[in-house]
Amino acid sequence: MGTIRLACLLCDEDRFDGIDAIPADWRDVDEVQSYEAATAEVDFERECASGWWTHLGICPDCQQQRFASAEPGSAAP
Repeated sequence: MGTIRLACLLCDEDRFDGIDAIPADWRDVDEVQSYEAATAEVDFERECASGWWTHLGICPDCQQQRFASAEPGSAAP
């Protein structure tokens, strides 16, 4: 199991917990904390603030839903 715990900023996507590399089709991915911090046992207050992820970005599904209408030549939803 890898040391990247990738979550989407816009949805509850969690299929990318424990990967080795950031998928090429994710957008605007930033590292937000170390793997050790993301897997450390924490109290409820800290867990709400930092979560279980190491990286946050925008998944392909959210890109398609949220940004498709902003592209030239696309119809507004």
